Amino acid sequence: MQSSFDKEYNVVFAVDKDSISRIFDLLKSKICDPEIKIECIDNTTHVMTSVAKLFDYANARDKRIKKLTISAFNFSPSRKSASVTFNDKNALWRGISIRIEARNDVVDRMKNDLFDIIDGVKPWYHHAPKFNFVAIGLFLVFFTSLAVSVLKKLGYITLTENKGFDISEFNLFMMATLLYVVVLYFLNLIRDFIFPRAVFLIGNEIKRYDTIIRVQWGVIISGIVAIVTGVLVTFFS
Repeated sequence: MQSSFDKEYNVVFAVDKDSISRIFDLLKSKICDPEIKIECIDNTTHVMTSVAKLFDYANARDKRIKKLTISAFNFSPSRKSASVTFNDKNALWRGISIRIEARNDVVDRMKNDLFDIIDGVKPWYHHAPKFNFVAIGLFLVFFTSLAVSVLKKLGYITLTENKGFDISEFNLFMMATLLYVVVLYFLNLIRDFIFPRAVFLIGNEIKRYDTIIRVQWGVIISGIVAIVTGVLVTFFS
């Protein structure tokens, strides 16, 4: 009996040559000879029929890969198909999508095999890009305002009585809030640079990723040193 599986996973990934080769070989053994399609940042599209041709792609910074799809379609003697897409092209959704259509047993085996491969492409920092500074910052502003209102109503804090609406104070508050949001936005950009959501380890991207890993460890070690120093200063002061 025919069945299908279609699911998208909003996960952080760093897909390398080994994972791509394993997916390619899996589709080749279960469906037919696969096709590889890459879409790049310069709006060009390239189609390959072997992983060797893909691995020869330079993946230069101004032509780097933003979406990679490995797919196979076989309509004889029975319809079966499969595709795996690594997507960094859509700003609203980045991740991995899997689509399989075949006999029940084939779908189950391929699904389990692909899950094993996908688990291996998650980098060690895969939770870090989910830390949204803007959302957390706005939540803290809302929570603080709510807490102040509740404590004031309960009588735990007393605020100076306002003698009237001061437009200059309001403008200062709005400017401070805007600056706060801008700073949080840039913190998100720094997060995305240090902990990228999607990495295609092909061509020049390998060297770029090595640099990012060194930056990550620099940030982590600096943070540990700062924490330890702060604890020691507090302890001995």
